[in-house]
Amino acid sequence: MPPFHVREATAADHDAYCRLLPELRTGDPAPTPERWATRMAPETLVVEADGGVIATCWVRNLGAWAHVVHVIVDPAWQGRGVGKRLMHAVAQRLRREGSTHWYLNVKRDNAPALRLYASVGLGRRVESVALKIPWTIVPSLPTRTDAPAPAPLEPDADRAFEDRFDLVPGSIAAARARDELPIHLGTSALAVFNPTFPGAWCFRVAAPDLARPLLEALRPHAPADVDHVMAMTDDAPAAELLVAHGAELRLELYRLSGPLPTL
Repeated sequence: MPPFHVREATAADHDAYCRLLPELRTGDPAPTPERWATRMAPETLVVEADGGVIATCWVRNLGAWAHVVHVIVDPAWQGRGVGKRLMHAVAQRLRREGSTHWYLNVKRDNAPALRLYASVGLGRRVESVALKIPWTIVPSLPTRTDAPAPAPLEPDADRAFEDRFDLVPGSIAAARARDELPIHLGTSALAVFNPTFPGAWCFRVAAPDLARPLLEALRPHAPADVDHVMAMTDDAPAAELLVAHGAELRLELYRLSGPLPTL
């Protein structure tokens, strides 16, 4: 097998990343060169072989925890040890930076990826789904008149909400630093919303009939010309309600987590 090596990504890797991105099959748009250079490349490792990039891993360091946003390996190089070598390099980098644990999301039917992640200690599984929710269905959802008023989550409440909704410590503060909006309804619901996507990687409600007021709280922050919002949730009853009213089930996922491996 030709030699390959892992290195930190640079602004010049934008085209290579965009070439590999469709392999995720998530429909995510390609980043602009500016976003890649300023936000993503500093958090990405790439694998290079034969003079080109054959794999990437984008990872956000949240402190003790790190979020592996995604791993992409060129199909021609899959099954040849590239992914495992890349994950080991990521783990080494994270340990140098002080992290002790990591987590990621993976499609439930991606057997090769599940085997890879299990081999590096990502064992705990939580089922979640990604939904595409048309704004037009929101008025048809059941609601409750006693729903708490929406409000931005203050930083001193982050840890309490991370504990309540089983979120990784530091993930809300890291999202706020990326200009994402944590919005809550009392202690009963929480969304962490990226207006530019638009989407909420965290959409949690204590009861399904809180989904409507939480979506209504997000709507003023979304682009007026986008007719839907993406939401990721592990609240099965809420997801079932949303799909029954017209939301599209886009992805079925596992959230995997565990300690960084000792290499």
